[in-house]
Amino acid sequence: MQAPSISLIIPTHNRREMMDDLLRSIVGLSKKPEEVVVVDDGSATPYRAPSLPGLDLRVLRHDVPTGPGKARNTGVHASTGDILLFTDDDCIACDGWVESLTDRLVSG
Repeated sequence: MQAPSISLIIPTHNRREMMDDLLRSIVGLSKKPEEVVVVDDGSATPYRAPSLPGLDLRVLRHDVPTGPGKARNTGVHASTGDILLFTDDDCIACDGWVESLTDRLVSG
């Protein structure tokens, strides 16, 4: 049986440095999501992610701010994972985080 794929959805608005720090922390995880979907919710300057090898990253953009809930929903509709994880742009991913959220789902 193939393990379910994991998508991580992150809304952001005008927090470029925090978003960059979060993405760098994801790169360092021992278990990474197969896909990361960042939804720029109408930031004054469109978010451009740094080049991060080993991370399947897509950045989507709302032209005007709609709020984090709608940004998350945009990410849900664009994601392809079997399991959807969410975090905010002011967080840092700690090693073991993905496993702690998904292992019970996978093992039954």
